[in-house]
Amino acid sequence: KQEKIMSWVTIAVFAILILFGVSGWSKGIIRTAVSLAAMVVTFIVCVWVTPSLCKNVKENTQVYDNLQKSIYNFIIEDENFNKAAGESLSDEEAVIISISQLEEYAGQIQKNVNDIMKKLNLPESVIGSGNGNGSYMQDVFHVTGNAQVTMKNIMAAVIAAKLAGLALNAIIYIAVYLVVFAILKIVFAVTGVVGRLPLIYQANKLLGLAFGIIEGLVIVWLLFAVITACSNMQWAAKALIEIGKNDLLSLIYNHNFIIKTITKTV
Repeated sequence: KQEKIMSWVTIAVFAILILFGVSGWSKGIIRTAVSLAAMVVTFIVCVWVTPSLCKNVKENTQVYDNLQKSIYNFIIEDENFNKAAGESLSDEEAVIISISQLEEYAGQIQKNVNDIMKKLNLPESVIGSGNGNGSYMQDVFHVTGNAQVTMKNIMAAVIAAKLAGLALNAIIYIAVYLVVFAILKIVFAVTGVVGRLPLIYQANKLLGLAFGIIEGLVIVWLLFAVITACSNMQWAAKALIEIGKNDLLSLIYNHNFIIKTITKTV
């Protein structure tokens, strides 16, 4: 199954890059550059709007809470997580801990979380996102509903909080992106006339190819954001693991402008 997931992710990435490269070649530099400019403007709007929207959604809706619980339930039953937790946690850490004692274990909790996420082969930008301040009590109590938990429950709750924060940011980012980009495409529709101005054919086509590939890379970034947004689903969780295993996909993911924006606002 994992090989199929990896093949799907890899094929999708290359298919998108080729498709947009060919589209750029066909449209030429002017129309492609205008389309890319619309993407850049959309990114700027998303970076500005997403953090405040995420904060409002967290504070005024149950979306984040439901995501967190859903991801926690998936993680705590996942075979790969239980195997990684068993390898990382000592016998002493298997005992039940009171929620009120969690701050005392902050350093150990962060170390164990990072260790387990590395064993799960999650991308580095996911491992380093959110919950770096050791304030775990609210998240742990919220998803478990218990005043006393095991270290494994704590690990699952903290990882769920990380992924839920990323997923929420990704969902909002994608929603804002689609709305803003659609508006800009309509506004820039007039550039179809500009695209018919006489240019040197080969230069127009080759530069269009280059910009098309860049545009395709942006779509790949959005695809990875969608995978991150759906991290509470089995196919997306496995896709994240496969991205972490593949050097090229990890390079694209870890240098993903969208993911970096999302992880900074968790």
